[in-house]
Amino acid sequence: MTLAARSFRTGIGSLMTVAVSGLLAAPAVSAAPVSTPVTPPFASQQVADSSLTWGLRDSFRSYIRGPIAQGGWIVEGIADDDGILTWSGGAGTVDPEDATGSVSFIGGVRYTGHVGYHQEGEPALSAEFTNPTIEFAGDTGTLYFDVESLDLDENIVGGSQIPLAELDFGAGPEVGEDSLSGTAEATLTAEGAEAFAGLYEAGAPLDAVSFDIALTPIAEEESPAAEEQQAEESGSGSTSSGTSSGRSGSSSSNSSSAGSTSSSSSSSSSSNGSGSNASSNPSSSSTRPAPAPGSSGSGGTSGSSSGTAPSAVSAPAQSPGSETVQEDEAYTTETVCTASGVSGATMSWGVRESFRSYIQGGIAQGDWSLSGTSYSGGQYVWSGGAGNFDPDAGTGTVGFAGDVRFTGHDGVLDLSISNPAIEVTGPNSAVLTADVLSTSMDGDRIDLTGVTFASISGSITVTGEQISASGASVTLTGAGADAFVGFYEPGETLDPISFTFPLTEECHEVILGADGQPVAGSSVPGALAQTGASAGDIALGSAALASLGLMLLIMRRSRQSLSLEA
Repeated sequence: MTLAARSFRTGIGSLMTVAVSGLLAAPAVSAAPVSTPVTPPFASQQVADSSLTWGLRDSFRSYIRGPIAQGGWIVEGIADDDGILTWSGGAGTVDPEDATGSVSFIGGVRYTGHVGYHQEGEPALSAEFTNPTIEFAGDTGTLYFDVESLDLDENIVGGSQIPLAELDFGAGPEVGEDSLSGTAEATLTAEGAEAFAGLYEAGAPLDAVSFDIALTPIAEEESPAAEEQQAEESGSGSTSSGTSSGRSGSSSSNSSSAGSTSSSSSSSSSSNGSGSNASSNPSSSSTRPAPAPGSSGSGGTSGSSSGTAPSAVSAPAQSPGSETVQEDEAYTTETVCTASGVSGATMSWGVRESFRSYIQGGIAQGDWSLSGTSYSGGQYVWSGGAGNFDPDAGTGTVGFAGDVRFTGHDGVLDLSISNPAIEVTGPNSAVLTADVLSTSMDGDRIDLTGVTFASISGSITVTGEQISASGASVTLTGAGADAFVGFYEPGETLDPISFTFPLTEECHEVILGADGQPVAGSSVPGALAQTGASAGDIALGSAALASLGLMLLIMRRSRQSLSLEA
């Protein structure tokens, strides 16, 4: 059934339902004596007029109209302001006291793209969203749609009143005396991700949803206090036990039942209008789910001490700017090794699973190529990374060589991510940078060097041997979204990342004072670090001087002996 036919049938059903509901909801005539009015509690109110405004997702609209999909969209029964869609005339009931209830609308939109990819004149991408229902549950809610779309293998997916997005109203909708309005942040559900043909994953942010609902009171139930007052004035001497809704035969109970019937019928007509089974009434809880409501480090000199055992030595000569040293004070030496260099590092990252699926799917019909990297188990692996790390500060940077290149749509889609680097900024944080070469939706070439592609969060383990993280969370940055040519928006979750940075040690000998702490500005006596002489050189020099002295002594005595003989 076409979108127009479904909308027409739904509209007629809604009008009939409202007419019947109005007749049933007429209050019964009561023979009880007239009593002083008692103000009833807040009750559910029927929607008199309403509007819902939503653009689904900005990047999706850009993709549809871009040079890759080369598509567009058509609407019926709703207003379209350059992709920002507005539904009007919704029906339903809402309790403004606790912001609960639901409102259903008629009309929708169909997006198409990649026409002629598999069959002449037919789109390979088709997604239709009609007859939305917004459900309120306090400060959260759910947005339902009738959905019919094609997955990446061109199979039809969807159904009636699919929960497409979870809504967050923040502090809750703005409640007036006879209105309910506000704006909600929207997040894609798992069912919604299927409707988007796998382009986006569950949890991806969607455009914000705005709504403005005018309310009129339904036939209100009388309060227990009012009924007790009526009973006293009529002289019956009986009192009410329990609420009026709990007693059969009362006019207020009949009125409430009629109002409930009206609400159910109104929502049902919206669902039926979509051409779906009437059992999928979005207002019925039985036909759909309810809405969802420092790593420790080793430290700078915590590496193992090795080398010469502590021994007593003379104090070194004082150098400018060094700590004052007493000439006769005894000192000890110790070899200290500090891990600060990184070599042989590895990094594993899948970029984004849904993007890989899209690239190899029936629409893009593409693939990826590797240079200096490998692919295993859904992850691209970079190895041989090198860099530096400061154990005291818990920070450092490690870079890798190699790239992965994604292509599709006969080369129109072309994205290369190369030479990534991870900069650890704290015990639970890091950033991922990379060189990116891609093509924008307008066909412009994008060439970025060292762009901050994503942020990394999660436990980063620091030991004396390595820095590592396993399955750390990765979030796309604004610069990364630009590099991704608009496929995804800032803040979206990418695949988790794992890395291992082996540390290399740098050793040096220091002098320890009487308190066991290194003496500032001092060096080990005899090391001759400034001249470059080693201990072996000193030993050889000493032996040579001793030999020369002995030879001079022998020559002198020989001359004295010759003089005496003469």
